[in-house]
Amino acid sequence: MDLFSLLLDIVLALGAALTLGLLLARLGQSPIVGYLLAGVLIGPNGLAMLKAAAEVRSMADLGVALLLFTIGLELPWRRLQALGSTGIAAGSLQIVLTALATVAVAGLAGVPPEQAILFGMILAFSSTAVVFRVLADRAEIDSVPGRVSVGILLVQDIVVIPFMLIVPALAGAGLGGAVLRDLGVTFARGALLILGLFVLARVLLPLLLSSAAVVRNRELFVILALVFCLGATWAAHALGLSEILGSFVAGVLLADSKFASQIRAEIGSLRAGFLALFFVSIGMLADPAWVVGNLDLVGALIAAIVLGKAIVAAGVVRLLRYPAQVAIIAGWTLAHIGELSFVIAEEGWRHQLIDADAFRLFVSSAVLTLILAPYLITIARRLAELRPDRRVPPAESGEEAAPISVTDHVIIVGYGPTGRRVARALRDVGTPFLVLDLNPRTAQRARAEGIDVEFGDASQEEVLRHAALLAARALVVTVPDPADSATIISTAKLIRPDLLIVARGRYAQHTRRLLDSGAEILLNEEELMGEHLAAVSLKMLGLAAEGVARVEPPGGTDPTDVGEEVVAD
Repeated sequence: MDLFSLLLDIVLALGAALTLGLLLARLGQSPIVGYLLAGVLIGPNGLAMLKAAAEVRSMADLGVALLLFTIGLELPWRRLQALGSTGIAAGSLQIVLTALATVAVAGLAGVPPEQAILFGMILAFSSTAVVFRVLADRAEIDSVPGRVSVGILLVQDIVVIPFMLIVPALAGAGLGGAVLRDLGVTFARGALLILGLFVLARVLLPLLLSSAAVVRNRELFVILALVFCLGATWAAHALGLSEILGSFVAGVLLADSKFASQIRAEIGSLRAGFLALFFVSIGMLADPAWVVGNLDLVGALIAAIVLGKAIVAAGVVRLLRYPAQVAIIAGWTLAHIGELSFVIAEEGWRHQLIDADAFRLFVSSAVLTLILAPYLITIARRLAELRPDRRVPPAESGEEAAPISVTDHVIIVGYGPTGRRVARALRDVGTPFLVLDLNPRTAQRARAEGIDVEFGDASQEEVLRHAALLAARALVVTVPDPADSATIISTAKLIRPDLLIVARGRYAQHTRRLLDSGAEILLNEEELMGEHLAAVSLKMLGLAAEGVARVEPPGGTDPTDVGEEVVAD
């Protein structure tokens, strides 16, 4: 297979993913469903348009690595702490009970024990991507059912680590006494991998990421993050572990780093392309003719998955003393198969724990449950409102409703002298705020002052979303460069059209550009400086200042300090 034939296949795969992804998005579905259907359409069991399917699948494995890396970046220790014991208990019980129920049913159907355990692990996951997307669109992430569902999903993301270690042990030893020995060896190798990556992530990588050369050259930042991610993937393979285990651990270890938000934003676009290839390659494994011939089996499995997962998840949430309405909504929100299920299924396929028919059955059922997921989430609230007490609480106090992110806050972009003044004023009046700054040294200094700060480029949608822009009260842009300010403002407006944005304009000629970008309030430094200079001049000359629009210096400091403050930024 020559290079140009491979490139043509990649273009065809991504083109089909783009077309169907856009179509499904317009229909209110997750683009992931479009990617899967694109694979079905152009795959060997569809139009058979690809000549290098094996090579495309090899490239798609990079998408899995980057997916697990970015999921790991979403799991900092403080976020896990915010789950509380109740959140961890809900997630753990949901996983265990779903897996046990699946193993029991599969055992009754005559499925070998190793395969039954694999199926149990596969069905334990729901789609983080789909649930987050739908809840965000409905503004329900911070509702009680939303928080419960997100908490369970976060625990599922963590559990993928031991599951990926268990799969090869099941394949190699069966369920006899040797399985404990193989599991011990596998977990020892996993511990060695984690220890090595921990040293790199906490000692070497921060030094490199903080260096002036990397800060000034964004491409070096991206390359360094990719080297760490893909290097961890190779290290896991070298130790005989699942390759994607390495990328996931690498992300988790960097999640508490001040660089996490920016790394996630920088590689987001690259990940999207490879991830689309991954889901296209999964869709290529589906066989529509086989599904039609086994429609009763596929339909029965889908019904069992949706009803079974809804009942288990709702039962767990109710067991933890949440209201019945919350339990119903959370149960139906999680009643589908997630993207991590494909990862575990791929591992089982590679280790020959699952045969071709079983894999076709899983792929067909997974695709259809993902298509149903947005509708199930919408129906869930209607079902909950059928109960006598129909009000579903948006939030409640206590550990169960502990927020996983700051809300009703002000986001300050830039922590130079101007940003520090804004932060000081907000702190004085008791208003919560979060600072975003692209300079790691500035971010580190702000943390030392007790400021809640994230290192990241606010012009990136991922960084703004991670700063909880959807729940913010306002955005204050203090960066001096007008082009950067305009990009930040327009990106924020795409996410939150109703958001109040206050911006700084250095020169009058940039005023229109920033206002057109979406800023409601714009402070023009030239005008402000002119007013200050006029006021100071008249005061020094002992003249009345009538007719001059005076602006008192912030904090009652000397007027000359204001000019110095602006120039220093």
